[in-house]
Amino acid sequence: MNKGLLVLQCWLLAIGCEAAEPERRRATVESDSGRYVISEADIEARIEGLQSGSIIAFSESTFALLDYRGKQVLVIGTDGRVIARLGRPGGGPGELLFPQRLVGMLSGIGVVDGGKNALVVFSLRGDPPRQLPLDSLIGTTSTRLTGMTQLTDSSWVFSTLSASAQSQTERLVRRSPGHSVVLDSTPTATSRAVQYPCGVTVEAAGPPVFWPTLRWSSVSGRTYSAGTDAYVIRRSGGAAIRLPVAARPATEREALSGSLGGSVRTPGASCILSPESALKQRTMAPTVPVVTRLVAAPSGALWVLRTSPPGAKPLVDVFAPDGSLVRSSASAVFPAVFLTDSTFLAADSSSDDVVLRLYRRPK
Repeated sequence: MNKGLLVLQCWLLAIGCEAAEPERRRATVESDSGRYVISEADIEARIEGLQSGSIIAFSESTFALLDYRGKQVLVIGTDGRVIARLGRPGGGPGELLFPQRLVGMLSGIGVVDGGKNALVVFSLRGDPPRQLPLDSLIGTTSTRLTGMTQLTDSSWVFSTLSASAQSQTERLVRRSPGHSVVLDSTPTATSRAVQYPCGVTVEAAGPPVFWPTLRWSSVSGRTYSAGTDAYVIRRSGGAAIRLPVAARPATEREALSGSLGGSVRTPGASCILSPESALKQRTMAPTVPVVTRLVAAPSGALWVLRTSPPGAKPLVDVFAPDGSLVRSSASAVFPAVFLTDSTFLAADSSSDDVVLRLYRRPK
């Protein structure tokens, strides 16, 4: 692969038309992080999608994609054109050392840079890049940032993971100057150390498998979150959304179908930890959380993806802005990000390429 090479082809967006298209066209973006193929929605997309925080909406017709290894942000239009490339490797102004996630902002596109412990802010209006210390935004540097966005009133919503050798918990916080409030949190989990066959021990490798994480989404002034294994979704400024869906008992088969195990390489050791050994050491929560992901549309409508057993088609629930259930249906397509209420991007990671597809729904 030629590093940083951008290959753009025509891209026709005609989703849901009655007449068959004469050909399927697409745009391809190659970067240091891999190859991204942007295509019309001609087949169903898989649920796994992109890494969390790697894609955000920038406007109704553009989105931003974080190229981790290339240390840049690609701003891409719905016509398939790369409008801008923001950032480059380095420690100077507008440069990125260790980009971790994108942050939607009122003034542009933010990139959380772990190397600088700062939020690097890019604008498409020609303003020079800015750099904001993370501790000035979230109030602490003793926790790991797992998500972040800015609301229309300029306040920040972010999630952090507090972990020690004994325990860990994740919290969702809304912060404005002089005021912070905890919106949600996960139950405190016992951290587990994991030992590799060559004697290397990783302290606080993680909680038991299937332990609930914070799943949340913010749009305008609303924030939705799920922090337990039950179907309970908190809404800022409104009653919680609940469905009478019981959490499924956790099984070893389902645990091993996920990403467990790993490898380490040190000057004195190199070895592989099997998924079975990782599961035995980390142990397993008794139930599988009902909600896998959730994402809010600009109007405040909420899409919720339920956890499904291996091989089963996932169920997607759609709620109106007032919290009432609109529909529940089996679907292999779930939005990665909404551009408008009727347009969203979904991702397919079933091959070495990450395929982004634009879907248009009837208004």
